[in-house]
Amino acid sequence: MRQQTRELALASVLGALAVLFLFLGGVLPLALYACPLLASACLLPVREECRASYQWCCFFAAAILGLLLGPDKESALLFCFLGYYPLVQPSLDAIGSRALRFLTKLGLYVLAVGAMYALLVFVFRLDAVTAELAATAPWLIAATFALGAVLLFLYDELLRRFARLYRRRKRG
Repeated sequence: MRQQTRELALASVLGALAVLFLFLGGVLPLALYACPLLASACLLPVREECRASYQWCCFFAAAILGLLLGPDKESALLFCFLGYYPLVQPSLDAIGSRALRFLTKLGLYVLAVGAMYALLVFVFRLDAVTAELAATAPWLIAATFALGAVLLFLYDELLRRFARLYRRRKRG
C-alpha cells in the first residue's frame, strides 16, 4: 500500500509539472517545441519508478489537461502525439537490429507528426496553422520536418543518458 501511494504521488506531481510545461509552451515565445519535450521528459522518473498503469495514466492526464488548459493547441497536440516517447523508448531500444530500430523510431515520428498536422488542418481547421503552412515555402516545411526528426534522435539519446544517470544516482 505504501509503495502504491508513493508511486501515485510521484506520477501526480510529475504529471502536474508536465501540464505546467505545456501551459508555458503557449505563453513563452519560441517555446512551441521545447515545452512539449520538457513535459515529455517529466515522464522519465515516472517510467523508472512507477508501474506501467501509473505511467500511462500520468501521460493521458497530462495530455488531456494540456489540451484543456494550454493556450497553444499545437504545442499540446505535439505532446499528445509524441509525449509518450519516454514510455515506449525501452521497447523500441529492445529491437535487435540497429537499422530496424532506427527505421521504427523514424516511422513513429513520421506517422505521429503527419497525423497531428492532418488533424490540425483537416479536422480542427485551425486557421492560424493552415495560413502558416500555406504561406511557408515547401522546402522550409520539409527542412523543419527533417530537423524535427534529428531533434527526436537527439532527444532519444538524451533520454537514454538521463535514465542511465538516474539509475546510477539512485543506486549510489
